[in-house]
Amino acid sequence: MFIRSACRSWAFVSLAALSSCQLPNQTPPEAPTTKPAATSDEPAPLPPEEQAPAETPTDAVPAVEPKPIEPGIMQTGAPTRGTLPKAVIDEKLKAAAPAVQACYERALKEKPELRGNLVVNFVVGPDGKVAHAEAAEGDDALSDAATVGCILAEIRKLVFPEPKGGRVFINYPLKLEPTKPTAP
Repeated sequence: MFIRSACRSWAFVSLAALSSCQLPNQTPPEAPTTKPAATSDEPAPLPPEEQAPAETPTDAVPAVEPKPIEPGIMQTGAPTRGTLPKAVIDEKLKAAAPAVQACYERALKEKPELRGNLVVNFVVGPDGKVAHAEAAEGDDALSDAATVGCILAEIRKLVFPEPKGGRVFINYPLKLEPTKPTAP
C-alpha cells in the first residue's frame, strides 16, 4: 500500500514538473494537419477489384504422409538424390571431351590468349538425361560467353544410365588453356 501511494505521488510530481516547464504566455505548437509523404519504395496496395483472387481450399493438394524407407529415413515425396557409379560418370565425360575441346579451339581461333576455369554444375534426371546444366561463378573464370554456352550445350547432350534413387548432381571443373608449342 505504501509503495503504491508513493508511486502515485511521484507520477503526480513528474506531471506537474513537465507542465511547469512551459511559459505562461507561450502557446504549444500545433500538430501538423497533413501526413508527411511516405518515403517507402513499396508501391501502394491495389484496389480490391485489381487484386488476385484468393485461393480456395478445395484447390489445395492433400498432404502426403511420410513413409519409412529405413529406420530414421522417411520418404516425403520431395525429389531424392540418386547415385551413379563414378566410373560411368567419368566414361561419359571422357566421351564428351572432344566436343568440349572443339568448342574451346573454335574460340582460340579468334582469341588466341583465351584461358580460364569453367565449373559446370549439372543434374542427371531419373531418366538419365541431363535435366539442367549451368556454369558456376569462380576465380579465373573463362570469359567467353559463346564458348561457355557451347560447352554447356555439349554437356546437355549427354545421356547416362538411369541413376539409382533419383536425381544426381554433378560438379565438373575444367581448366582451359592453349596448348604450349612443342620444342623441335
